[in-house]
Amino acid sequence: MEGKTKSGFQYKIAASAADDMELLENLVAIDKGEITKVPAVLDAILGEEQKKALYDHLRGEDGRVSVTRVIQELTEIFQNADDDSKK
Repeated sequence: MEGKTKSGFQYKIAASAADDMELLENLVAIDKGEITKVPAVLDAILGEEQKKALYDHLRGEDGRVSVTRVIQELTEIFQNADDDSKK
């Protein structure tokens, strides 16, 4: 699956990511409030290289990467995937 977020981040996700039990466990943990699982989810769906690209895309002038913006992008990626699956 390929896509682009509203902010302009382009990504490619392997089809095998949809059938990953560890990804599911991490998503459930995030749903329960364990925000520390977000990096593991990013690794699982984007891989290390694309995760770094996302961070660089979102990096502010102060050099920091906003947690809020990362979660917004991640949410949009999942929404795009859901929209694609309904087509």
